[in-house]
Amino acid sequence: MRTKKALKPMDIMTDRIRRMDKEDMVFKMEDTFKTDDEIEVLAEAFSDMSDRLQV
Repeated sequence: MRTKKALKPMDIMTDRIRRMDKEDMVFKMEDTFKTDDEIEVLAEAFSDMSDRLQV
């Protein structure tokens, strides 16, 4: 159970990144990714990259 909860942000992030490739280049941080661990750091990096691609 605990592992499934821990992986949910990764599943959401993977889906968003796939959409960036196909639909839009926007990836924003949300509360889902505020996990105080590596997942949050990775989500912040994708958010920053998305912002730079918008320019």
